[in-house]
Amino acid sequence: MELKPKCVRDIMLAVEELSDFNDSLTTKYISLDDLCAYDSMNNYSQKEIFYTLLKLNEGGYINMKYQYASNALAFCFISSLTISGHEYLEAIKSNKAFDYVQGKINEIGGGATVEIIKALALK
Repeated sequence: MELKPKCVRDIMLAVEELSDFNDSLTTKYISLDDLCAYDSMNNYSQKEIFYTLLKLNEGGYINMKYQYASNALAFCFISSLTISGHEYLEAIKSNKAFDYVQGKINEIGGGATVEIIKALALK
């Protein structure tokens, strides 16, 4: 599957918006269903969203727990962005910076790593 920079950005913005603590200061988890129902996720399939979440978790950009049972996803909960996730999101948060990055990626006619996208956005 392809890791889409726009999907990465939209998910990170949604996680930042949705993550919170309960009154007892325990983490308020975001389910995969809650994330998929978020307005900015309408352009992506559940499969695309979950794949992107897996990659963001592997890369250390989000805190996520998931488990399979009987060859199916039993649960998936996201708690928050990590400090690396916050730093990456700050680099790509502005529409102007992200549009610049998208333009540069389109110019070279290919994809770019998360670190390249971050470096371009910081320009």
